[in-house]
Amino acid sequence: MDKDAHRHWHESFLPSILTDSGEPRLVASYRYMFNGFAARLTDAELEVVAKKPGFLRAFTDRTRELDVIDD
Repeated sequence: MDKDAHRHWHESFLPSILTDSGEPRLVASYRYMFNGFAARLTDAELEVVAKKPGFLRAFTDRTRELDVIDD
């Protein structure tokens, strides 16, 4: 599968190409070391995507808290 076809296949899992704020939903499409993609999805959208044939697993980004110490 060529690069564009691979990217389109990953996009086919997503509810739309753009988020409600107009950002591209697909952040990255991976095809060499592993087959997968990074995307901007809400929890509800992820539930729908996870039910599609061919979908195996999602890894969510972690929110990190910044510790600030006042002197």
